[in-house]
Amino acid sequence: MQRLSFVLVFMLIAFQAVSAPLSITGTLSDLEQVDQIVLFEIYGDQTYPVDSTRVDSSGSFQFGPELNLHPGFYMIQLTQNHAIDVLLNKEPLVFRASALNPSATMEVESSWETRELYKVIGERNQISQKKQMINQLLQLYQQDSISIDLMNSLENELNHLEARIFAIDGEYEKQHPDRMLTRFLIYNDYIPDFQSNEQFHEKYTDQQTFLKDYFFYNFDLQDSLLLYSRILPSKYQAYLGLWETNQTQYTLAIQRILDMVKVNQELYQFTVEFFLRALKNSEFNDLFAYLSDLYEAEFAQGCEVDRLGFDPAKIKALRENLAVGKPAPLFDYVNIQGEEKSLKKLDAHATLLVFWSSWCGHCKSAMPELKAMYEKYHDKGLEIVGISLDEQSDEAKMFIDNLGLPWDNIIDRSLSEVNIAELYNISHTPTLFLLDKDKHIVAKPKTVMSVEKSLNSLVGSNQSE
Repeated sequence: MQRLSFVLVFMLIAFQAVSAPLSITGTLSDLEQVDQIVLFEIYGDQTYPVDSTRVDSSGSFQFGPELNLHPGFYMIQLTQNHAIDVLLNKEPLVFRASALNPSATMEVESSWETRELYKVIGERNQISQKKQMINQLLQLYQQDSISIDLMNSLENELNHLEARIFAIDGEYEKQHPDRMLTRFLIYNDYIPDFQSNEQFHEKYTDQQTFLKDYFFYNFDLQDSLLLYSRILPSKYQAYLGLWETNQTQYTLAIQRILDMVKVNQELYQFTVEFFLRALKNSEFNDLFAYLSDLYEAEFAQGCEVDRLGFDPAKIKALRENLAVGKPAPLFDYVNIQGEEKSLKKLDAHATLLVFWSSWCGHCKSAMPELKAMYEKYHDKGLEIVGISLDEQSDEAKMFIDNLGLPWDNIIDRSLSEVNIAELYNISHTPTLFLLDKDKHIVAKPKTVMSVEKSLNSLVGSNQSE
């Protein structure tokens, strides 16, 4: 595909992605396995629950009617094995589908973006099936002697099908330049070709070397809408595929990406977090350490909260009492289930205190990783106590329910005899304190990923029990 037109470039600048109240209404057939369905926001390689609802006996359901949704891709989980992606932008979504084969049976009554999305998906599925048949024929014919003309004919048809994908994008760019779907299609499919750009012929001799420098050519890396899709993760993986699989080459590749996306703080933070997740269990320890340090330096400050009039002398004293190695301030509490408990009496090899608030985006993005860590280490002796700084209990309860937080959470501060946030000198959320079995502070991790560095030594002795 050639470089983007001026029409599209103007559209990228002019388009404003603003949250809007929307509803999603659907009717499902084949309901045997369907009771409750969940709406997830897609954010790169992550999904976050937004709302859940039940399906009535006729197969009807509704999210909303006034969900405050950011334009972009969402996933509706129908059953354990079946989900559909939808593309939302200012219009309510109304559709019908089979719960057991939703993508193939999707009939969209309202939402231009989603209706056209599934028209594109249908046409691309047909192209994919034809390509698969032709490739199978080519493999068979290579084993037998057939005419050169037939072989060329099949290869020409294959090239025609490949070109059709880009032709679809071109049609949408021409007919619907101001639509969000057009924007996503071109972001997803556009690959620069140095053969089509004469100004690069003297500098480059092959496509792979050219793409190392220009893979994101005509990508608007100030466009936060990219985050509300799965495009960036797939593009990042494809870009790394241009480089040799070793730590030195990957470091160069990732640094190039970081230099490009730094113009947008939200894209920059997502990109660092994405590569941290991708490299967490890799052998590239130095690269992971570099990204960890970068993350802590750039993003670990979290969301600022009201200090409730703390005076400087008191803050200084609290900071000294909260140093690593000091006994953690103890408190009794009542969890969300109404159970009275005591931090001192928690039977755990390690206890992680997590101070959070429902309005804090940093907390929202940290919770899936905290859940994964809790599930990994809970049987080995990890307990988590979450302390909400929300003023409204209803908002905190919704946050807990939507994210499915499985540990003890304290949300009604009036039920505690002490102000726990003040006791721990909390100025930002999320703030983490890791305690040992004797409830001494062993670490004050700035990120969820850095918790495990200290956690392994605390629960290691319990792994064989």
